[in-house]
Amino acid sequence: MVRCGLTFDELARAAYASETRGYDEREQFSIYMLNDVRLSNSDRPSVATRRGQMELLRVEQRGDVLTIADIKGQRGRGTSNPVERVGARLYARRTITMNDATVFMLLKRPPAGVRDDKFFAAEGTVVIYDNAGRGPRALKACGIDHHSGQSLSWIFHASET
Repeated sequence: MVRCGLTFDELARAAYASETRGYDEREQFSIYMLNDVRLSNSDRPSVATRRGQMELLRVEQRGDVLTIADIKGQRGRGTSNPVERVGARLYARRTITMNDATVFMLLKRPPAGVRDDKFFAAEGTVVIYDNAGRGPRALKACGIDHHSGQSLSWIFHASET
């Protein structure tokens, strides 16, 4: 700990930070993000192997659960609020909270009590950078899925629009 410059008190504060504070506006949001998704090799999922493509995401956090939905389009429903057409939806659970960033673990099944026909199972990690008023939120993720019978890995680099 001396090499890291930490004391036991600082380590304890960091370890219990998410339990000692109540929910705030960073834990409840629904935003659009423009995502540059790139494919990678499942042996080294953090290293892109193919050029990316842009996609629109709806990213929502409610407490400890993060939802990432691929928006394929929108259509009107007679009001000012359009209806989104969702392609696939990932779920992740919060694991670590740090200053200006929160780490989530992708889920292999929807959270308890959630039924979702758009659910897309994956393993991996998601980090949301809050940027605390200095700019738009950013999302970085690295995941692996097995839907096609083989392991497909991908990297997300998304920014709030």
